[in-house]
Amino acid sequence: MKQFVFSKNLKRVLRTFLFLSVSLMLFSACSDDETYTGRLSVVFNEWKPEWTDRTVITVTPMDNEDKIIKTVKAVRDTKHIIELNPGNYTVTFKGYGDGYGYPRIEKYVQVQIGKTAVVEMN
Repeated sequence: MKQFVFSKNLKRVLRTFLFLSVSLMLFSACSDDETYTGRLSVVFNEWKPEWTDRTVITVTPMDNEDKIIKTVKAVRDTKHIIELNPGNYTVTFKGYGDGYGYPRIEKYVQVQIGKTAVVEMN
């Protein structure tokens, strides 16, 4: 029985092929992952500065408003961008502090994958 002996050139070719195959698999796995979230942008239009500085933004799911996902204190002249999973949300604006009769305002929004939903407060 004859044994098959690899020549040096064949070994070199196999090593190169194996190295290139592994490299290709590693580089293709390092690509940017797709996003599975969306964004919520809160914009204050024509609000008095004292209202904006004393307002809290609360985000809850529409189907379970007892579960608070995010609470943000509003800051004047700041873009409020909140990253969320896709779904339907209630955005509540509530004031705090002394001497002001703040209303509680609720807006409803749908967040979609890769898109920005905008809620404007006028």
